[in-house]
Amino acid sequence: MSVRLRKTSQTLLRTGLAVATAGALLFSANIAPAYATTTSPKFGTTAVVPVPPSSHSLAAQNVTVKVEGKHISVSWERAATFRGEYRVALMEGNRILIARNGRATTAEFGPDRLEAGHTYYIAIHALDDWNIDPVPGSGVLSDNFVIEDDAPATPDAPGGNTTPEENNPGTTPIVEAPSVPNRLSARLVTGDTTAIEAFWFEPTEGAPITGYEVKLVGSDDSTVVANADMTAGLPEYWKFTGLNPGVSYQVQVRAQNAGGWGEWTALSDAVIVPADQDAYKMRIDEDGFGAFVHQNGHVATVSWSPTGDEPEHSIYLVRIVCVKACGATFKSHFEQFEAHGHLTNWKLERLPAGVFQAQIKLINGNKFSKVVTSAPFKIGNPTEIADPKLVVTPTKEIDPAKANTFEVSGTGYLGDGAARGVYVVIADTSVWTPGTTPDVNRIREYKAVVPVSELEIRNGAFSTSLTVPANMFEPGKQYFVGTMAAHALSIVDRTLDQRVDLSLKQAEPTVEPTVEPTVEPTVEPTVEPTVEPTVEPTVEPTTEPTVEPTMEPTVEPSTEPSVEPTVEPTVEPSVMVMADGVEINSFTKGEAISLELVFTKAPEGSMWEVVLHSNPVSLGTVTVKDGRAMLAVSAETAAKFVPGEHSLQFRQLGAASPQLIKLAWSVKKAESAPSVTVKPTPDGAGAGAGANGVPGKTGKAGKGSLVETGAAGKSGSESLAKTGVDAMTLALLSLTMLAAGAAVLRSRKAQG
Repeated sequence: MSVRLRKTSQTLLRTGLAVATAGALLFSANIAPAYATTTSPKFGTTAVVPVPPSSHSLAAQNVTVKVEGKHISVSWERAATFRGEYRVALMEGNRILIARNGRATTAEFGPDRLEAGHTYYIAIHALDDWNIDPVPGSGVLSDNFVIEDDAPATPDAPGGNTTPEENNPGTTPIVEAPSVPNRLSARLVTGDTTAIEAFWFEPTEGAPITGYEVKLVGSDDSTVVANADMTAGLPEYWKFTGLNPGVSYQVQVRAQNAGGWGEWTALSDAVIVPADQDAYKMRIDEDGFGAFVHQNGHVATVSWSPTGDEPEHSIYLVRIVCVKACGATFKSHFEQFEAHGHLTNWKLERLPAGVFQAQIKLINGNKFSKVVTSAPFKIGNPTEIADPKLVVTPTKEIDPAKANTFEVSGTGYLGDGAARGVYVVIADTSVWTPGTTPDVNRIREYKAVVPVSELEIRNGAFSTSLTVPANMFEPGKQYFVGTMAAHALSIVDRTLDQRVDLSLKQAEPTVEPTVEPTVEPTVEPTVEPTVEPTVEPTVEPTTEPTVEPTMEPTVEPSTEPSVEPTVEPTVEPSVMVMADGVEINSFTKGEAISLELVFTKAPEGSMWEVVLHSNPVSLGTVTVKDGRAMLAVSAETAAKFVPGEHSLQFRQLGAASPQLIKLAWSVKKAESAPSVTVKPTPDGAGAGAGANGVPGKTGKAGKGSLVETGAAGKSGSESLAKTGVDAMTLALLSLTMLAAGAAVLRSRKAQG
């Protein structure tokens, strides 16, 4: 209904204006036209379309819509509290013809998709936090407008409305130079990080504009001046290419008309061409990355905004990790997307209940960006997971001779294990070790036990104290303050087991001062002269030779060889290369091949760069999923192979200690087509096996034919070797045939 009313009001307005203009022209030659018309040689009549404002806090403010023939320019101001993107759309009825998202506050439409005589309007909406859906109620809609023909308007000027040139044909008209162009801006070109593009709007005064001059000023004192292309669909634009990395540039522009050149604009904001081009191309749009949960609370979507500068063949690796309460069986989800592909979001419909985070990383061969992490998001109603932390004071210099009181506090005591409370105990490690099931028969051996009920645990936190009487701690034992689930859960639930060790104060020695002065004077004079001469000669020679030779050879060889070979091989990953279900260890130069890589002990989700050495040829990057990965080698890549012996290397990417796997590999020459043709000669030379291996006929040599084995000029032994027949076999065969021939000959003589 609102669209129909807008159309009706526009029709009435145009009809009223037309009637007023006609009346003025017919009834008074000295009356000025009923309305003024601004003309442009490019777009024709200029019209400003009314745009009713919106009271929404995020809605675009002060929206201006100008229509010039088949060119529409839209500008607006950002809401003071809004930092996201707007979507500006060209609408025809309920249909979106063109829509653009971005943080800019200007947009241009036309001449494509615009048709004369059709009715359109402009709609501007603020987008949500993920720049995907419009914020409800934030829309600003212009009034309807009709696109007119592109021909410039030429209003009549009858009677006294003639110009000075028409009244005085001999005089030269005075034309003033145009004012400065409006709203100049400059930025790096998307996809070309050594280029800068500039945009501006035509001057307010001085139409028609016949030219623009654009100046680029660099911080390295360089200056480039260019003339804009006035024949282009948008002449208020210019691009400077091939600029120097690390240099800051600013842009100026001025306009020209029949009166000459106008003034230069002020310099634009500085634009820096990145000094490290590779690093700049590997950046991630952090503002454009995030995850949001759908209204049902069980589905999430991760979205990202490509910069457009990503290297060719690079990929985005997106990973979903658990923050808490995701269940014991959850493993991180990951997926990779082509950086220049059409997918810029990942819908997650099968996540379990829990709290998650999304991570994204851009990868190009062995180069990768920093990891960007989203804010945590919750799926469903996750069960609280225990994450116990225990604080005890004091823990050092505990005096066993005195009574000791320990202040204990805990946090993270959540989940099913805390359903009946928690036990706080003091014990030594021989009685119980946290992480193991306690022995109920040894509870009395605990030095202290304090139960904390579930009602005393608030949001996973509690505090209590324990007192151990004097002389309860025994020297030489390791004591600790520990926690465990209470009541029957103490036997079956280990989620609340924690431990803080105690250090006992060492007792001061009391025996040494009393013994030393009394014993030494009496023993030394009597014992030393008698014991030393008799013991030393007999003990030292017999003990040292017998102990040292027997211990060293038996202990060292048995320990070192048994440990090293069994531990080291279990850490290193390995890979088997297969094609068509068969393990291979070679390529053929120039032949495409699809490889299936079967990894052993390689981390799930790890990425590996595959390179053929020693003439390095990169085959690509693979990601291990369920212990396998696929790799396609194109014929173009295979053409770079050099025949000979090489190594196929797999280098792990993104790991703190990257692994390297090397496989012995070879590259074979491409087999030429077996198309040898033997021409017959008068003496029969050259006769051999033909296309079907039939002796005596000419044609293409069949596999294993005489032509193949003999035409190459090799010796007879080499040719026979190819057939698989050795010399001894031939000799026996010859003797057998000779014997048979002799027998036949004797038989004939006997018959004769």
